[in-house]
Amino acid sequence: MLKGPVLWLALTVALIAISWGFWRKFRPSKQYVIGEQMARAQRAEQARLSNPNAGPSPLPANQHYDSSLGDLDLTDPPKHPLDDELSALVTALQRVIRLAGRDFGIQPA
Repeated sequence: MLKGPVLWLALTVALIAISWGFWRKFRPSKQYVIGEQMARAQRAEQARLSNPNAGPSPLPANQHYDSSLGDLDLTDPPKHPLDDELSALVTALQRVIRLAGRDFGIQPA
């Protein structure tokens, strides 16, 4: 039979394990679908390219992801030079949108 500090330690560990189990079971969880955003982006790009009046892509023509090199591997994506260019492009677009919003009195969402 457990006595003294060992009993309290066993009860504490059991209480923590039970609490953790309930927390995992009843916590709100967000469902992730791997590749959903990629598929949506590819469909949007195909739709853009099917439009005869589509302007050129803002991305550099000589930069692209290569799936054969694992660039599109979602489990362990390697760092690619295009990542930095995309990040800079998004930052610039955010700045333009923010400035345009000020000019027209639009508050960002």
